[in-house]
Amino acid sequence: MINVKILTFFFAACLFLTSCAYHDSRETLSKQMFEHKSRTLAAWSGWQKKDIREKIVPAPDILLDYLHIDNKISSYDKVTQPATQWQSFADEVFQAIDEFPPEVKRHLNEHVIGIFLVSDLGSSAFTDIIRDSTPPLGFIVLDSQSLNRKANEWASWKENTPFSPYSKMETRVIIESKVGDTRKNAISYIILHELGHLVGVTKEVHANWWDKGNHNDYPFASISWTRRNDSLASKWDDTFQNRSRVRFYANEKSQLAGDERTSIYANLEKTDFVSLYAATGSYDDFAETYAMYAHVVLQKRPWELEVLREGKPIFRMTEPILQARSKYKRAFLAKLFETKSQAEVTLTH
Repeated sequence: MINVKILTFFFAACLFLTSCAYHDSRETLSKQMFEHKSRTLAAWSGWQKKDIREKIVPAPDILLDYLHIDNKISSYDKVTQPATQWQSFADEVFQAIDEFPPEVKRHLNEHVIGIFLVSDLGSSAFTDIIRDSTPPLGFIVLDSQSLNRKANEWASWKENTPFSPYSKMETRVIIESKVGDTRKNAISYIILHELGHLVGVTKEVHANWWDKGNHNDYPFASISWTRRNDSLASKWDDTFQNRSRVRFYANEKSQLAGDERTSIYANLEKTDFVSLYAATGSYDDFAETYAMYAHVVLQKRPWELEVLREGKPIFRMTEPILQARSKYKRAFLAKLFETKSQAEVTLTH
């Protein structure tokens, strides 16, 4: 007969060692990402002088290696590849950028070293910063598969990913009129979001995600975020108690039932987050606010969300950036976009 105490100890030891090995593996991979050559300015020698069209290309091997490490950390089992048949997609990326307002072009000129195209990324896009550049620079990665949708279809697809698909409800997001509902304008919105990530770090409106500073010390992050029990917490967590369960791109693995949509969005409207994605963390809070401000306020384009039950609207949210609950963040972005620099506003053709 097996000694129960010994067996219990054995299993406990196995779990402990497995947990430690997993923790060590994540720490090792994170260190590899932090020290990776793709995050050094030397890896991108000459890229700052390139024409913007030359900066929109399939991801080179050095960047793919970096993304593979990130996929391991995220337990994403597909292998990210450089985009194929990418030229028409790149043309639309350029067209989207060329239509940006001068204030947005200024930020793009200041901070983006390149825009790289891939497939099987695991999300719509990815952004990171080059650790030794002054002024700070970064790169944007776009997944040509995820973004092979028209604007409203893409926005709606993304907004449904935090919820279990097994429901009679669905979420519909409208970010373009019928005329503007194109793939190019889907690309436009995601670039605004990713550019917001770079601007957030380079303008020091929130902590650098590699340094993990105290969010209370940063002007934008401190509006909604704080540290509680040595971890990030929203100042709205008592009001929006399900916030920590929101996981985008989760789909079948989602922690939110499809029928929770109306209560989730009703709680969201009690906060100052402009979107559900903004509520997931301080970095996406700023990136979403940046994107929506540029899209709605500067470009005069729509943003509307509806929850549908069997095709019939039962909840609606319109242009959250313009609502009273967003006034402090709206004022912050207005001031940010008024700030001038020596960078050229007009992109090189």
